[in-house]
Amino acid sequence: MTIRGLSPTRGRQNVAILQDDVDISSLAISTAGGSFTINPRLLDIERIEVVKGPHSALYGRSAFNGAINYITRKPGDEVYANAQLDLGTYKKAEGRASVSGPVSDKLSLGANVGIWTFGGFYDSAVTGGSLGGTNGTGVAGAFVLKPADMLKVAGRVEWSDDHFDPEARSILNPSGTLPTPASALGASTVAPTGAVFLNTNVNNLSFPQVFGTLGTAKSFPKPAPSRDPRTGQDYPGSDRTIFRTTLRMEADFEQALLTSITHYGNTQAAQFGDQFGVGDAADPAVNGFQETNFNTDTKLFTEELRLQSQGDGSLKWLVGGLFWNEVAEQDGRSLVCASSGGGCAADVRATTAFNGGNFSPQRNITKRDTHHWSGYLNLEYAVTDRLTVSAEARYTKEKEDTTSPFSSAPSIIGCAGTGAPGGRTINAAGLVVCGPFGPNSVGPLVLVPATAAQIALNPGLLSAGNPFYLAAQVESNFWTPRATIDFKATDDALLYATVAEAKKPGGYASIGGGATLADNVFDEE
Repeated sequence: MTIRGLSPTRGRQNVAILQDDVDISSLAISTAGGSFTINPRLLDIERIEVVKGPHSALYGRSAFNGAINYITRKPGDEVYANAQLDLGTYKKAEGRASVSGPVSDKLSLGANVGIWTFGGFYDSAVTGGSLGGTNGTGVAGAFVLKPADMLKVAGRVEWSDDHFDPEARSILNPSGTLPTPASALGASTVAPTGAVFLNTNVNNLSFPQVFGTLGTAKSFPKPAPSRDPRTGQDYPGSDRTIFRTTLRMEADFEQALLTSITHYGNTQAAQFGDQFGVGDAADPAVNGFQETNFNTDTKLFTEELRLQSQGDGSLKWLVGGLFWNEVAEQDGRSLVCASSGGGCAADVRATTAFNGGNFSPQRNITKRDTHHWSGYLNLEYAVTDRLTVSAEARYTKEKEDTTSPFSSAPSIIGCAGTGAPGGRTINAAGLVVCGPFGPNSVGPLVLVPATAAQIALNPGLLSAGNPFYLAAQVESNFWTPRATIDFKATDDALLYATVAEAKKPGGYASIGGGATLADNVFDEE
């Protein structure tokens, strides 16, 4: 998502994604990208709210430059039914249906279902199979219960399962080359069977680069993703299953409204495909390929409490607190092959056999555990019927723990030598410590001895002779304020001025081939 020109790159997204006021934003572990935890096709939308600019004070940890809130339709006191069918070219078909209504004076129920399929706009130049298509199904149920005049309870449960074909990806021919940095040069790493996994040969003194404009889509080569060299068939693509449940309780005390929002979600995603799309690995003319091979399990639990004023007084207020906990665990077996001749397929098959049938000897189990606590306050005062001033602030405390195997201690980026900042030291416990990395970094990286269980899970990266396991902990504590003046010049014209500061919690960058601590990033507007 891009708002006001601020585009996300590889780190945490700049725009919060919420569903029924619950922040379900996530961060990919080993690839660029954000939330893989929402399926908008399934949602029975009542409305979509969009706020622009820094909104960390009210919307929380992910609203660095805004927020998008999907509000689903709640069952009401009247019967509601809707059905939609969408047909199109490229084998596009999508159907949705929903129904809701009262079953008693105190209880209303609703349900919606969706089914979709799409063939994709492109075909593979290698096998002719479709690329970029998708298909899936989903179902959701909701209820609204009013056991007493002052109490309302609303809940929603959803489940969806969808599949994505391999991406339609191609690479432009380079228009020039740039010198390879000296830090990237070194001897190639060769597996025992002869497969090459790191192509950092000293002979590679330059790397290709595209200069100028990209042109139109027609100027790109036709997508040519490799077949899986183990099977000779197309890669399966990606599969995802989402389960989510939300419980919202509201207690109306006439002058104040107390709201509790409890959420649990679980997303299981499998990604297996060719990252490059430059040709078949079995073709001797293709020098290499790079797989994306991840199985990721993400669990999210949140609890938010709000107390807000009601009535017609000049002063309105809102106070609340949030606990947000995400546990993401990824089993990565991505394989990179750069062959000197004869194609990569033979090397991959030999390596697979050598490793007892596993996809790759470089299996990597990475786990990220994020604990977030925050409290916020909003005050709004109507100076006149047309002039309103407001102020809000949030205090955030967040801790992120990441564990991952690492091939060897000296290979960690920013930890290549002794001394500070960023150097290697040995602490009193005999552990290798990297850092500190800068004035705002909170926690150093620590290489701890791997347990026997960790070695068993990661046989390609860990062994008795290479027993290091990376444990990174980053803590963030900060305030995010915001102030606004609204003037309603006429019934149809609103003038406003706002000043805000937004911050992202610090974290551990787990992509890019090395360990990097990220400081807090802030933006003032």
